[in-house]
Amino acid sequence: MKNYVSPVIFDNEELAEGVYATGSGTGCWTVTGKNFHQAQSIASNAYTFQLNMVHHGDHASKQQDIHLYFSANVTLDQSKTSTVTYVSGDGTNEIVVRRINHANGSDDVGMGDVYIFCDDSTVQFNGGSVDCTHE
Repeated sequence: MKNYVSPVIFDNEELAEGVYATGSGTGCWTVTGKNFHQAQSIASNAYTFQLNMVHHGDHASKQQDIHLYFSANVTLDQSKTSTVTYVSGDGTNEIVVRRINHANGSDDVGMGDVYIFCDDSTVQFNGGSVDCTHE
């Protein structure tokens, strides 16, 4: 019997092919968060981050419901977040927001003004997934 060797996943933008890891949803989007940090100029329990999404579809998308997963219960700061609209999840560890905008089959989308409130100072962004509405 052979020994099992766990596969290794690495990020290299210079490769022409790759595997796209996504959460639940339709599987045609990859969601990452960058620069997750405390926004003390707003409040001591406020956090902000940049949300990056890449569409890997053979179709266009007219609307995206974006599921954002956190390590603690959060609330979306709707007064500061302008690139998406709130759908559901305040007070839980999963917030759902909606982006109504056309996306081609290979679009990159960046949103730099996602703000949340959380009373747990160890909160982390744990990724996301997208429900894609095809055109």
